[in-house]
Amino acid sequence: MKTALEIIQFLSYSSNAEISKVSSWENVKKEALNGLNRAVRVLWNSKEWNFRREIKKYNLKAGKNSISKDKFIFAQNGIRINNNPLIYDKEIPFYEEKLGTPERYYINNKDRIILFPTPTQNYILTFDTYSSYPVIAFDDTEKEEFTAGNDTINIMESLENLFIDCLSYFCNEILNGDPTDEEYQEHQLRCSEVYKLLEKADLSSFDNDNNKGFLMPWQL
Repeated sequence: MKTALEIIQFLSYSSNAEISKVSSWENVKKEALNGLNRAVRVLWNSKEWNFRREIKKYNLKAGKNSISKDKFIFAQNGIRINNNPLIYDKEIPFYEEKLGTPERYYINNKDRIILFPTPTQNYILTFDTYSSYPVIAFDDTEKEEFTAGNDTINIMESLENLFIDCLSYFCNEILNGDPTDEEYQEHQLRCSEVYKLLEKADLSSFDNDNNKGFLMPWQL
């Protein structure tokens, strides 16, 4: 996987001198790092990508109807018990307490999942989620942005190059900031084209025609 430093170095050769060419993390300009982190967040959160999807398990104890919610987004029907999806219900705080198998849930303003009814036995909850953390640290912990040269993108290796290509064009848009500039418009066009390829790849529908290979639209 490409590191944050390698991505910055890649960006430096796909733009003007606005991003200085660097040989070490200490020489990365703050402006370049801020632009990269902003581009990563926007691209990562631009849709519910399949590469962000993750199934989590939670052991729910009898009598416990409140769970701390990690920083992730639920997919549709994202909480299940015995493969039965729980229904989101914002009226739960107004219901009288009830015991039984949880059928509904609510997320309060403290990011806690409230279940209704309160479980009378232990269950395994299945969470179908989309990760909110686009970066992986050297120790494999997830985080929100690049802060070290050996950080990597939280994405499968097969999609990494497309993601970085899209990221580079979008990042250069951000650092340029002038929609009337020809280079800005060129990066915007390339970003749009690569974004479509990334969407296609995310759906596992690569063009596998070995006669022409997998080329960018402007290379055909």
